[in-house]
Amino acid sequence: MTRLSRSVLTATAAAASLALFAGCSGSGGDSGADSGSTGVPVTVGYSTDGGQNYDPAKAGNQYVSVYLLPAYDSLLNVDDSGEVGPGLAESFELSDDGKTLTLQLRQGVKFHDGATLTADAVKKNFERSMGDEGSVLKADFASVESIDASDESTVVVQLKNRDAAFLSALADRAGMMISPDALSNPDLDLQPVGAGPYKVTEHLPGSSISYEKFDEYWNPDHAGTPKLTLKMIVDPEARLRAISTGEIDIAALGQDQGAAAEQAGLSVTAMESKTMPLMIYLNMKEGSPLHDPQVRKAISLAIDRQGISETILEGNCEPTGQLFTSDYWAASSEVKAPERDVEEAKKLLADAGYADGFTMSLSAISAALYRVIAEAEAAQLAEIGIDVDLQISEPTKVVSDFNGQKTTDAYTSLWPGATDPAKTFASLYQPTGLFNPGAYEDEELLSLLDEGRTAATHEDRAAAYAQANERAADQAVQIPVCSSKALRAEKSPVEGIRLTAAGTVDYSEISIEE
Repeated sequence: MTRLSRSVLTATAAAASLALFAGCSGSGGDSGADSGSTGVPVTVGYSTDGGQNYDPAKAGNQYVSVYLLPAYDSLLNVDDSGEVGPGLAESFELSDDGKTLTLQLRQGVKFHDGATLTADAVKKNFERSMGDEGSVLKADFASVESIDASDESTVVVQLKNRDAAFLSALADRAGMMISPDALSNPDLDLQPVGAGPYKVTEHLPGSSISYEKFDEYWNPDHAGTPKLTLKMIVDPEARLRAISTGEIDIAALGQDQGAAAEQAGLSVTAMESKTMPLMIYLNMKEGSPLHDPQVRKAISLAIDRQGISETILEGNCEPTGQLFTSDYWAASSEVKAPERDVEEAKKLLADAGYADGFTMSLSAISAALYRVIAEAEAAQLAEIGIDVDLQISEPTKVVSDFNGQKTTDAYTSLWPGATDPAKTFASLYQPTGLFNPGAYEDEELLSLLDEGRTAATHEDRAAAYAQANERAADQAVQIPVCSSKALRAEKSPVEGIRLTAAGTVDYSEISIEE
């Protein structure tokens, strides 16, 4: 690291106090499968507002799933290796051509309002997600041709083409089943009615959601607290104070708060997600310097990944050159984190025709930690001759300017994760992807993505996606910075916190030792 970048990092790190979006939070090992309900209520201080919409099909908040998981079970489940297993569907079968999916539903599953899970209920949920105005799940169902409730417990889905990612979608929000009697409820967005282990008892928008165990939950072996409260405390310092005073039992910490929490006598656990890197998203539109791979490679080489992790994030972000951790099933073992090389970056810029540099905008949300990261990245890019116009704004404006108006050149933030890599790749690399506002196309990369989505075996999918990661790294299509960890703090030993394949914290089996 150069003297300039180290001094910038050190100075700005002192100001950092707000957590990265807690979608990166999760438990690396304490799954809680063997824990039992202790009878102790649990209150969690979480670091993102749930918004005011808890409808799985219509909630626009990318981080809302943490509030959905206690109340909604999905038809299928998927593990970190990408293997799909049963959920509300106790079994499933995919035809040899990959175009017919048959789901066999569990018998006797009750929704919180007393309705029963049937094939017709599943069909109504699917049709609503596919066709209703405001549905955010239409892309998940894009390959569906027809849905048939062939009997009370059998659902047959015909696909237009082989789509391996559709199974994973049914392990996420697309598979979360809402009571058929509640689909037209005017308050469904604020009052979930699912078939999960907990039912909502109180909701204070922007403040908290309280749950209690659902007595008729289909799984009698379910473990967890009898009462769960998720408090929305966006300010990380406020969360730390809240756990110190006993207002909450567990706190999602900022990545820069581990030492402070330990000094306060709290137990701190590092939590890892395999699929949620800190990114510099690029608007690679034609005519922009960022359309040139040489320029993007120069930007990648200018970024001091190790310095950002160590100096700003207390080492809680592993430098990376790809979207996933190296042990994730769709990652490549060949892609390493680029070492910072200012001179090589300058040479690449000169070879691309930008020996005197250029000016680009870089946006970040107006949270202290993101501001610090953006300032550090801007200082590092300045060392190779790129003049950065920093644009720090409220989240809605930042996202609108980059994804909607498409006026920002780059945007630094955390990728919110996805159950299947196909969804991540589509958002970042497809010309229609939300995080590819310049509609950039790399034909070789797109071909590999198509191969991964339509492959007949899991092994073939993994091989295609590994190559896709290698191609994306070689062409610097988007800039992964580091694979994020997050921290949690507690006073008493906690069990049952699970991290989903999408990187979402699942508190639905949480318990505290008495």
